[in-house]
Amino acid sequence: MGARPIVPSVIKGIDRPNAFGAEYAYTHTGDIGKNVVIMGAGLVGIELGIYLAGLGKAVTIIEKMPFMNNGGNVLHQFALNVEIEKAKINVALNVNAHEFTGNQVIAENAEGKLTFDCDTFIYAIGQAPLDAESLALNNCAPEFYRIGDCCIPKNIMQATSMADAAVKDLSRY
Repeated sequence: MGARPIVPSVIKGIDRPNAFGAEYAYTHTGDIGKNVVIMGAGLVGIELGIYLAGLGKAVTIIEKMPFMNNGGNVLHQFALNVEIEKAKINVALNVNAHEFTGNQVIAENAEGKLTFDCDTFIYAIGQAPLDAESLALNNCAPEFYRIGDCCIPKNIMQATSMADAAVKDLSRY
């Protein structure tokens, strides 16, 4: 079942036709302009930024936290840092976005107001589990286990660990 992207409804202008979720952006690169701001420096936002930079886009990643989220894989983050530098991706941490005007992201940090020029705004701020949908299948089998993103959106390592625990539990039969 998985999860669906969280839409940051608190961002004024998020409903503009040139504002997209990361999942859409991956599969509709023709809709992405030359100058892109990605909100979210987790693995999805970072890897999407590297991908789009490889397609010739100028990419800025903004993140409200003071660090990029490597999903618990420090070695992977080292590799991403190399790619970020190689692709000349601008990363701005401790930045809180408030509005997308259609050609700018208006944000702030501890020093005050910031603006980021762009023709496309992409949000990659996390996933919401499809909790009710997965629980609706509870009575479809004698044994029912929910694993992965339908419980807690995390990463493939977490989902694999949950699957391993479910299989070990099943082996008791």
